[in-house]
Amino acid sequence: MMSKRLFSPDSVSGAFAWYVIVAFVMTWPLVLHLRFGIPQDLGDPLLNVWILGWDATHILQFLRGHVTALSGFWNANIFYPEPLTLAYSEHLVGQAVQILPVFALTGNLILCYNLLFLSTFALSALGAFLLVCELTGNGRAAFLAGLLYGFALCRCQQLGHVQILSSQWMPFVLFGLRRYFVTRRLRPLAGAAGALVAQNLSCGYYLLFFAPFVAGYVLYEVVARRLFLDGRMWRALLMAGACVALVTVPFLLPYRAVRQHVFPPRGPAEVDAFSADVYSYVTAYPGLHLWGHRLRMFPKEEGFLFPGVVPIALGLSGALIAGGRAWRVTRQEAPAKHSGRWPTLIASRFGAVLHGDHGTGGFYVAATAAAVWLSFGLQVRSMGRPLRIAGLYRYLYLYVPGFDGVRVPGRYSMLAALFLAVLAGFAAEAIARRGRVGRLAVLALGIVFLAEGALMPLPVQAPWAGFDSGLPAALGPGALHLYTYVDSLPADAVLIEFPFGGGREMDTDAWYMYSSTHHWRRLVNGASGWSPLTYASRTQSFARAIEDPGGAWQTLVASGATHAIVHEGLYKGGEGAAISEWLRRFGAREIMLAGSHRLFAIPAAPAPVGRPEGCGINRTR
Repeated sequence: MMSKRLFSPDSVSGAFAWYVIVAFVMTWPLVLHLRFGIPQDLGDPLLNVWILGWDATHILQFLRGHVTALSGFWNANIFYPEPLTLAYSEHLVGQAVQILPVFALTGNLILCYNLLFLSTFALSALGAFLLVCELTGNGRAAFLAGLLYGFALCRCQQLGHVQILSSQWMPFVLFGLRRYFVTRRLRPLAGAAGALVAQNLSCGYYLLFFAPFVAGYVLYEVVARRLFLDGRMWRALLMAGACVALVTVPFLLPYRAVRQHVFPPRGPAEVDAFSADVYSYVTAYPGLHLWGHRLRMFPKEEGFLFPGVVPIALGLSGALIAGGRAWRVTRQEAPAKHSGRWPTLIASRFGAVLHGDHGTGGFYVAATAAAVWLSFGLQVRSMGRPLRIAGLYRYLYLYVPGFDGVRVPGRYSMLAALFLAVLAGFAAEAIARRGRVGRLAVLALGIVFLAEGALMPLPVQAPWAGFDSGLPAALGPGALHLYTYVDSLPADAVLIEFPFGGGREMDTDAWYMYSSTHHWRRLVNGASGWSPLTYASRTQSFARAIEDPGGAWQTLVASGATHAIVHEGLYKGGEGAAISEWLRRFGAREIMLAGSHRLFAIPAAPAPVGRPEGCGINRTR
């Protein structure tokens, strides 16, 4: 009986076990390649693997007693000599803390990344399960709601962005706040604060996007429960908010510095390009077996937002159920309480409809609508044509700091998926109350939804098959030997690797960054969410190294590089050998040959100014 209960979808442990199994199935065959396979592609995922490695290595060294290990944390080893280069993209500290035990035991960053990737699905589903179970008291309905959020169809277009997939802490925040207002105990409030910190440190988008909804939910509960004058409650909430800010703000300051001195705000045209269109919500991700080739109303980047038939049908039903029941209850109770006072009666009914008989039904209706509206960006558009409706996001973009630094309002769809899943849970609860048939119907709806979201087999890149080192096999034989030697170079060595600047249908700079996790020497190369102006000018100069060797050499000397690696096998024809000869011609000394890889020492030159010291990693264990 105990084992049967353990795997029951109505229980927390059973639901989570099933979510893990479903995650394995829906991402098949990733489970077969956990040690040396990357889901989706080798662009942003490799960037995120490098970030996780940088974070986890620093944190582990700090925990092992190297008190200065965090002193150069934000000066990551890319785009030398630029400072604060970790802030060119997401810092992923929240995820680094998650993978820390596995990384400490195995040192395998690919394994850590894949377990993290899978956990975003299972934990998101578990958070939604707990939230809906709290709101409805029905485990079967909560299990379905967990499926709808944990495996939401909008996740499919984000499979290469683990930071966007890491939306799992949002339902835990709402769950903790709900428990606090019901019980008035501090423990769930502390849990909500901790979950909000975890979410803030996992994704900058959700730090900005989710915060107004958290504030809105708190205000909603205060109004609905008439707690305006409850001093104890306000003190507890203010203390929780202060603790969240105390942990979060230090991680915002480097981004603020980078924004002020390096990068301009995102322009309106760029924001519009990555906003949802009205027809995005009836446009499905092309990889979906069921809908991918049927719902292609208006394909655009970040615009495959069709939620699925099951979430839409159940979500709309849940909204009507919550509102309808509340209206009927207040129609029976209000006349006795407010006889002869019609303004008070109307206000009471309106408030009850908003609050809903599930406690927060009205909030989730309003939150779903707001998230969808915000996803349209600065201007609501239909088939690319602007409508006479201003985007709600416009006001955040213009008046709230930080919003003009992100470019994809369409990612509000993840918040909409969460709120829609909660509404769907209300409808599922009504169905599940109809006995055994109702409970089976709820599970059947879950299976139908998973069929809607099926895209197996998931693309899994395994370019390092046969390489126990995990280095990209496309680098060719000798790569591990080369980087092992690089690890013995002085700690202040600065590398530049050729081909420089990616291109050639290969994101080579991302490969170099990932490979640098074997030695952590500073790189002139880099690939991130932003690139400094120096990177673009260097790319152009090195592309003309054969036509303008003197100019390219001056660019190389100015970069501050002490060593250069030429991956001749990545060039076409004899171009790689010509690059090596160019280096020799200007005095570079070849110190190692490994396969098609050559390592050169660059003649000493004055060190560039600008990069604070201490950006390297102390490799003492």
